[in-house]
Amino acid sequence: MARTKKKILFINGHLNAGGVERSLIDVITHMDYDSYDIDLLLLESYGDYISEIPEEVNVFLYPVAQASGPFIPSLFKFLIKGNFFLFFMRIIVFMESIFGEKILVLSRPLFTKVSSSYNTIISYRSDISTAMGAYVFKAKHKISWWHHGEKNFSGERQMVLSEQYKRMSYIVAVSTFTANMLRKEFPMISSKLVVIPNMICEDDLKTKAESPIKIPKTDTFNIVTVGRMSPEKNMMLCIKTALKLKEKHIHFHWNIIGSGQEFEKVSAQIRQNKLENHITLIGTLANPYPYIKKAHLLFHPSLVESQGLTILEAMALETPVICVKSEGPKEFIQDGINGFFIENDSEVACNKIIDVLSADNSQIIENAKNTIRRYSPSYITKKIENLINS
Repeated sequence: MARTKKKILFINGHLNAGGVERSLIDVITHMDYDSYDIDLLLLESYGDYISEIPEEVNVFLYPVAQASGPFIPSLFKFLIKGNFFLFFMRIIVFMESIFGEKILVLSRPLFTKVSSSYNTIISYRSDISTAMGAYVFKAKHKISWWHHGEKNFSGERQMVLSEQYKRMSYIVAVSTFTANMLRKEFPMISSKLVVIPNMICEDDLKTKAESPIKIPKTDTFNIVTVGRMSPEKNMMLCIKTALKLKEKHIHFHWNIIGSGQEFEKVSAQIRQNKLENHITLIGTLANPYPYIKKAHLLFHPSLVESQGLTILEAMALETPVICVKSEGPKEFIQDGINGFFIENDSEVACNKIIDVLSADNSQIIENAKNTIRRYSPSYITKKIENLINS
């Protein structure tokens, strides 16, 4: 007799290149499709990673995020375009501003392709994804993921999220540090908190890292940084450090992969300091792994990390890592053993880069490879399935 599959709904905004979305793809890819029917609901757009979704997954795009703008003009616009989903969704969003998020339940009939109920709903971000999971769809278990290294809100937003969490069976944090932070900020969810790190798919990373790219000549040290260009990611440290390396006549080239609100600021600083021949801003890439693999080191300047997925990916690709101290990476980086911690200081960073580039890092690389074994897909997937089946 055929085994009845459990129905799982994942909810996220999009699949654009980013750490959260990379993690989501990895989780969905490694689910047991003999045991689960998987639906994926996207609330903004498809994005860069859509081609990596397994063919067994039913993907639904309902762009709730577009139900915004001046109320009456928006309604006319959606009506003229014949977009009745956004027309009615805009009305519900307006009502939400008066009656609160519970009113979102009225939007349920608009999601015509989404099943009426699930065994488990997994809201993969603590934003509209969690709101929709909490109020709109039915499930035996509801799970919300927390990926952030800080909680930069309070007041009304905290109260709103507290109400959403009351409707969750579990809240998953990607590190012990973030779980402790959530426990302090939301003491009522302590019994629901579970730590499940992001997985590292070593074989997949190595395959993607084989894609061809152009790299500088072999007598140049290659440095790579991957991350969003926002204040907490601290990209300006790369520029200040590169300037000091140039002043010390070090032959290097630095690829910075990512985009964000500080892209133009970083670009301007590169021009102002005449570093155009030393730094290349590549922008966002769905596959940054060839750059990481071919680099002599990965430099991670971020001041805030919930876990440090890019760091772990570099370790898997046998690229030594220098990172500014932050709470997430402290759970797996042992300074001088499997990677290197530095303070947020360009002179310190410059000297450490010179040390690492001139050293034999074979033991560091070997230790790093041993570290990532605790993030294997089989181990992490088992933790997720334990929640689903609890």
